[in-house]
Amino acid sequence: MSNVKLSDAELALACDANVLLTKNSIIHKVYDMFGSLSKTYTEETVRRQLPGDILKSSPKISRGENYLGLPWVMLDYPRYFSGHNIFSIRTMFWWGNYFSQFIFLKGEFLPENIIERIKEPSTGEQWFLCIGTDPWQHHFEATNMLGIATLTPQQINDQIRQCGFLKLGTKIPIERWESVENFMHTNFIKFLATAI
Repeated sequence: MSNVKLSDAELALACDANVLLTKNSIIHKVYDMFGSLSKTYTEETVRRQLPGDILKSSPKISRGENYLGLPWVMLDYPRYFSGHNIFSIRTMFWWGNYFSQFIFLKGEFLPENIIERIKEPSTGEQWFLCIGTDPWQHHFEATNMLGIATLTPQQINDQIRQCGFLKLGTKIPIERWESVENFMHTNFIKFLATAI
């Protein structure tokens, strides 16, 4: 016979169907929000006349249950992945943490003068630079992302040269739910301006 036991708190959650029903409702609302953002992002990319290859793929919303143990939802657009060349803006909801947004440039989409283009917005949000070697990690721990305000242009340049890619990110607390769409739209435009 197994000795697997539940704590009182675990047993209470296991008996409460509303926990998962509420979670499913929240995830559905994130999907709705990301669907709205995908339309806004598409309009912005068309307006800025991004290269045709970048726009070949339509927005993609995906989800999972286990990014560092927690559920997530992602919107990728634009999303161009071809061998060494990458141009992607990823918007992410990470349960229990935050909403985040990243731009990832590699290969032919990484401009030589990118250092001159990276200017942290004056609107209050903080931008972070990926310092890890795995661009598919999306947490903001100091082992993965550092605020660009704490880095010199030379440090930023050295990091980009060392990794061979640029990944910038920003985040907004889930508690600011009502501001998320505006935050993401505004930052999306700034990321595009940095890239093109």
